[in-house]
Amino acid sequence: GCSCSPTKINKNPDIDVFSKDGRLICRIEGKYLSGQAFMKSKQFIHLYPRESLAVDEPKLQSYLERKAQDRADGKDIPIFVVWKFDRPCDDIGGIAVFQEIDILRQIYLKNGPSRSFERKSSFNDYQNGTKLGITKKYHFSIRECEPIEDLPARILAL
Repeated sequence: GCSCSPTKINKNPDIDVFSKDGRLICRIEGKYLSGQAFMKSKQFIHLYPRESLAVDEPKLQSYLERKAQDRADGKDIPIFVVWKFDRPCDDIGGIAVFQEIDILRQIYLKNGPSRSFERKSSFNDYQNGTKLGITKKYHFSIRECEPIEDLPARILAL
């Protein structure tokens, strides 16, 4: 009963979701986690590697700003961040989880910089001498999220 389209606003979450009557009802940002986990995460950010969900910290800030702007405009439009967890873990690989940005904001404010980590820049982060790669990440726990199976009902209830 809903329709989706890619966002038309730079730095907004990836997908805009509309009701049957064309009203914007939520935004969704998709994150894909594959390959090796941040193996020293327990040491640096106090989360086990297998539970750590990363998001570029500048992007997280832009989602929080989008939500604040929506509220300033008199709208309460949920923003859901979805992580597809496809790391090579036998027991939890292949799952997807989500959380609404207001909950992530509470976690972000509560944990502050303790969940932030900036990796060293590598050759691949630069293009023509300009750093384009984002090296500062913020981490959430898979335990702080909801299973993807619950997201459609949340959206349809809007």
